[in-house]
Amino acid sequence: MRRRLLTLFMATALCVSAMTGCGSDQTENVTTESEASSDQEAVESTSEFSETTVSSETSVSSESAEPSDEDENPEDASGTIDGTSYSNEYYNFRITVPDGWAILNHEDTLNIMYQSMATIYEDAQELQEQLEAAGTDYLFYAYSETPDSLGNMANAIAQSLPVSQMGTLTLEEMVDATLASTEAQYAELGGSTEITDATVRDVNGHELVCADSVTVITVTNEDGSQSELTISQKYAAFTTDTHIVMMVVSYYTDAEAQGAQDTIDSIEFLN
Repeated sequence: MRRRLLTLFMATALCVSAMTGCGSDQTENVTTESEASSDQEAVESTSEFSETTVSSETSVSSESAEPSDEDENPEDASGTIDGTSYSNEYYNFRITVPDGWAILNHEDTLNIMYQSMATIYEDAQELQEQLEAAGTDYLFYAYSETPDSLGNMANAIAQSLPVSQMGTLTLEEMVDATLASTEAQYAELGGSTEITDATVRDVNGHELVCADSVTVITVTNEDGSQSELTISQKYAAFTTDTHIVMMVVSYYTDAEAQGAQDTIDSIEFLN
């Protein structure tokens, strides 16, 4: 159970990172099969990191039971977008991303996540099926519309998972263990990761668990040269009566650090 839970959350962290280098092409074209194919090729040709597949030992286990009916995501849980603000009454939160970022709706978020998953997992279809069977959902994906000089886009993703999947873990333990698992997977890809222990903060009476990671990984550029890519990620997680919600904000330059922190700090609960 615990390994399965961590792998589900880890899949999001790695998929978000795998979007690096694709510029705005992948996020502009997420609705048709031909556009998805073109976008995937762009990701694969940009860096060695995007082309590397994760060992089959990291695929999701199918041992745990499917979520009960009350854990399934309701039709009205997709949330609303107002400029740079995303609100979700079902999950009881609002978050604001920096100016110059775009937020994808629920359908387009699912498309881009599953496209990206296919670039780094050999068994992507099986993983997608297991994620869906476990009740995992991707609420929104947001990204900077101005990539850096290497084409990297700062971005944010939010996903939910039925709270029953936590087992006996506390939320803080779950975040700590998720980051440790993510660190191990980046190591398999040749990366070196530093993580901070999860901390708990009170946000208008609700518990928000936050943590950070910084990964340095060597990538191969289109011209054959190699360079080091630094992937910084901020995590924030909370629970509702029925679900865990985790957000991951990824950024690549020091100039983006404050915007990433402001995004986490903007999280508020609607009641």
